[in-house]
Amino acid sequence: IPILLTLALQLTLQYGVCDESCIALADCSLTLLLQFKDFNGSKRMADLAMILLLKLDAKKCIARVFVSLYGGVFAMSNHPKRSLKPLLKGYQEGMFHGDIGHAFINVNAFLLWCFISGENLVVLEKDIKLYRNRMTEYKQTSSFEFSAFIKEAVFKLVHFSGHQTSEAGVLADQKVRVQLRMRENHFVYACYSYIFLGVVEYIFGNYDLAADMFQKKKDLEKRTSKESGYEGLATFYECLTCVAMARKLEKDKWVSQAGTAKSKLDEIAKYGEINYEHRCLLVQAEMFDVEGRSEDASNTYDLAIAAAERNGYFNEQAIANERAGDFYYRNDNNKYCHYYGTAHDLYYQWGAFGKVEHLYKSTPF
Repeated sequence: IPILLTLALQLTLQYGVCDESCIALADCSLTLLLQFKDFNGSKRMADLAMILLLKLDAKKCIARVFVSLYGGVFAMSNHPKRSLKPLLKGYQEGMFHGDIGHAFINVNAFLLWCFISGENLVVLEKDIKLYRNRMTEYKQTSSFEFSAFIKEAVFKLVHFSGHQTSEAGVLADQKVRVQLRMRENHFVYACYSYIFLGVVEYIFGNYDLAADMFQKKKDLEKRTSKESGYEGLATFYECLTCVAMARKLEKDKWVSQAGTAKSKLDEIAKYGEINYEHRCLLVQAEMFDVEGRSEDASNTYDLAIAAAERNGYFNEQAIANERAGDFYYRNDNNKYCHYYGTAHDLYYQWGAFGKVEHLYKSTPF
């Protein structure tokens, strides 16, 4: 891919710009971000692509350009909610101009950022059903398969209580495991499945399963010498999972892994404070707790909660409140009631009714 992009840019420099030059610049931006971790270079290429797209009024290229930029560097440097409308526009323009494949890639990016940014899960579940029906209608098999793990993650949060012993829970768990085995030969499908199912298992307190998902992702990346996208999200939940595991067994091992992941998260956070301030603070609060620094932990939980609220991530504000509730409950402090109650309200606002039930059954508030 880098060779083809270099050739495309060379042709642009040699013969002048054309509509397809916008696509070359956008694809180059995404490659710099994902493969070379060059955020600043990616942002410069993205800005150039947008300038050229507007100057040439190249509407037929919008689907391909927007999915690379608003599914990539723009969503990393700004709140992902700001990418939602452009991605839907990418879908609409792609459908209008006959670029059906890229139209639905925009849709999948839209659904992913809806999930990550805390859009209402009940509404998202309806959108997923709508667009998957359209993918079937237009025979977009790859996009349909890609959207499956988003569907599974949303379904569990909305409908499950987190207890896999129920008949519905067992059947759904068996189905997901079969689907994971089928995806293992496809790097992108498998990695994203591991990430998003790992996130859901963490939210439900199934830390062993979450740790297994994130380890499978890392093993797959190592075997293929590739890295998945959404690295910031994966690293954040991996940090939290490592700390949770450190409370259960092999403390030194898991604290060390959490520290390594935290260093990676801090590096990613340099390029998008609005998306990572509260995440870094929550991980730090959890690590303070494991280290026995209770006063520092208490203060940092509150900082994380305030930052999540300020930055518009009430889904992760819910998680921060739940972790604070756990902290105070472990320390026999009645303040846990306030934090669990706030977490309950925020999960309900998110539409995670399965998690609401799970919280009610598994905590003493």
